Amino acid sequence: MRVHRRPLATVVTAAAVVAVTFAAPVGSAAPAAKPAAAPADTPTSTVEDTSYPGAAQILAERGIKLIGGDGTIQLATCGPSGLIELRSTEKGRVCFKAEPAYWGGRYRITGYIALEIPSVYLIKGDEKDVEATLTVNNQTKVYPIDKNAWTPVGEGAGPGNPPETLLEIRASAP
Repeated sequence: MRVHRRPLATVVTAAAVVAVTFAAPVGSAAPAAKPAAAPADTPTSTVEDTSYPGAAQILAERGIKLIGGDGTIQLATCGPSGLIELRSTEKGRVCFKAEPAYWGGRYRITGYIALEIPSVYLIKGDEKDVEATLTVNNQTKVYPIDKNAWTPVGEGAGPGNPPETLLEIRASAP
């Protein structure tokens, strides 16, 4: 059996270089270095904040409480077609633009927005699959919203129905 000494010598030499490079000096009295403190303006986390941007200003100006979401459904100016539109006896006409995203072009992603709009009685869907979660008397109801048509909810669903508060809109591409 023949032993190849050249590759073995190369491996031993490389290991010795690594060991010397990373080894602490023997007999050194120098204390270990402490890691530097992060600057005060460095963000504490890279976790995404799902609160709605500008929510305080929108609440002050329009009285619409936007809590959060994934950014694919946003408050919009009513007018053009292709919007999710709702009617409220307290807030009037309110519209949202829904743009659900696709991951890799194959998997449907559902967009959502959490909010509080009282006394909603009608919701009009766009071309996507839309669901609205409303609450009344501490009970939540999920309504499938008709595509490009009005769906009555709360007081709009029939006489004697109490006003309902819209809590969430979810939309996904068909």
